[in-house]
Amino acid sequence: MKPFFKKTKQIILPLLLLMFIINSCSTDEITPVEEPTGKTENTGSMLRTTVSASSSVVIQAENYDSMSGVQTENTQDSGGGQNVGWIDTDDYLEYDLNVSTAGSYKIEFRVASRTNTSKFNFFQDGTKLSNVNKASTGGWQNWVTTAKTVTLSSGNSTLKLLATGSGWNINWIKITPVDVDSDGGGGTGSLDPNKAPSENFDLSTWKITLSSGSEKSVSQLNNGYELSNQFYTGSDGGMVFKNYPLGSGTTTNSTYSRVEFREMLRGTNTSISTSGINGNNWVFSSSSSTNENNAGGVDGILEGTLKVNRVTTTSGSTSQVGRIIIGQIHASGDEPLRLYYHKQPGHSKGAIYFAHEPSGGDEVFKNMIGNYVTETGDEAGDYTGAGSPSNGIALNETFSYKVQVSGNTLSVTLYNSGGSSIASTTYNMSNSNFANDWMYFKAGLYSGNKTVSSSSDYEQVTFYSLSKSHN
Repeated sequence: MKPFFKKTKQIILPLLLLMFIINSCSTDEITPVEEPTGKTENTGSMLRTTVSASSSVVIQAENYDSMSGVQTENTQDSGGGQNVGWIDTDDYLEYDLNVSTAGSYKIEFRVASRTNTSKFNFFQDGTKLSNVNKASTGGWQNWVTTAKTVTLSSGNSTLKLLATGSGWNINWIKITPVDVDSDGGGGTGSLDPNKAPSENFDLSTWKITLSSGSEKSVSQLNNGYELSNQFYTGSDGGMVFKNYPLGSGTTTNSTYSRVEFREMLRGTNTSISTSGINGNNWVFSSSSSTNENNAGGVDGILEGTLKVNRVTTTSGSTSQVGRIIIGQIHASGDEPLRLYYHKQPGHSKGAIYFAHEPSGGDEVFKNMIGNYVTETGDEAGDYTGAGSPSNGIALNETFSYKVQVSGNTLSVTLYNSGGSSIASTTYNMSNSNFANDWMYFKAGLYSGNKTVSSSSDYEQVTFYSLSKSHN
């Protein structure tokens, strides 16, 4: 509902005062002023919701256990009923949960707004889980679903939605267990090999680019999309990205092929442009407050657990053979981060390093495992001729990465299959000129070899978990 109507909250107290004055001068009975529907704070209704590890549960937004400042109204969303609206900054909704099993869960929020200030944080008890920054959906009853994957603790607790921006409605909350390998060991866990990737993973804010250069939208990707020999669920339930570089297509401004996700914070709300500082992209917290308010998120974390199954073995370049990118941060024109896995033919293990491309400056590389590439200068990124790294990552070995941006600080951490950190690097981006630029994550398989000489040569990675979050 329009924030304008929320002025009723500001009118009630003066109105009560006026009525008191009138009453003190008259013997007429005054009819008490009633609070709007759903206006009573701390209702104590205790509508505790059981969250199962085997099935989804939907919580109607109006069935809160306590709240502050909100009201309800009839909804025009499918299914009818009521939604919660009149939400201003610092208003909140609380829902009592009983989580049967600790683990990863996808939480979906059905929201609508006519402003670009609609955003909230959500917590389990005192622990912040994540946030939702949803730009305008085009109307107070134009509904979209946005999702975040988080870790919930078991037992009785309170899910709290705290508004950090005003002018939005919410109709329902859906909580679904995510079937991922919880021990980080890369086994099948509860991943179902008979399900499409979008049924095993939260892909609600990703689109995919294929080897041909064509794309599948968020809606298409999340409609059970698979493509034989490129993007599909493996026999162990993992999400497979496979690319044959020779003869593949490319996209505008790139000469390399890929089967790769591109972050789309707008989800299915195509009224928001793909590019720009808006609800589809995020900014650094070193950006202006205006940019932070207009963006879909501030700073970010990207995490993945995966195996590199194969890399190319043919190439016209020793620097390109066996080289792939498994995660990126992309700006409007440059790349604050490209995370590489690189294994030369004949080596038993591969190296991991990243590139940082500042806006208007020279590209810099940072070796993390192995000493595979020159880090600076005219030969930055070129293979050094180093041997197989003794502490490297073999093909089909499970490992994880965590990429984090906080202001102008970029952090990259690598973990082994047991979850122990094996390498960590931070990079100061203060002079990289990204403060007022817009960002998005990429993940999957981006080829680093455009001189493959065999049509049967290919590269493949399998992800067992993939998640991201923003402030």
